[in-house]
Amino acid sequence: CGTRGIFVASGILLTHDSPRRGPEMVTRKITRAAARWAMGDRTKLKLGNLHSRRDWGFAGDYVKAMHAMLQNGSAKDYVIGTGTSHSVEDFLRQTLVELHRISGGADVPSVEDWVEIDSHLLRTGEIHDLRADASLAHEELAWQPSVDFPQLVRMMVEADVASALETRGAPD
Repeated sequence: CGTRGIFVASGILLTHDSPRRGPEMVTRKITRAAARWAMGDRTKLKLGNLHSRRDWGFAGDYVKAMHAMLQNGSAKDYVIGTGTSHSVEDFLRQTLVELHRISGGADVPSVEDWVEIDSHLLRTGEIHDLRADASLAHEELAWQPSVDFPQLVRMMVEADVASALETRGAPD
């Protein structure tokens, strides 16, 4: 408890994703483009730095971590993340693997066939490798992420492809 009798726990949550993530975020730009590609669109996706790395985890796992923080007897600051970073290109490649799995194509398409680098989308002051050390959360809260990177990408691609199919099938 704080000096005023208020229990405060702080969570520093690294990049937490899900199919509900906003469409302006790079992961959703990628999975929404993949859904369009699954529908036959061949428009290349414009992106900036493919080498930027992030510690992407499933938002549902992070909610469980926040709940665990509030159940803990002492108020502390916790860093929440997977501890592993992946590049934007890794996310793209995994998306193409999932798209291939869904479509049953012969070969996994290459990133170069689907993505165009746009220098206007490059960020100044980019953090090149953002990765969590969630050891305190592991030790004190017994928290571990349950969804790994390929599972996260799969869930996002499947959700956006399903949404695109629903939209395509909807009457005008």
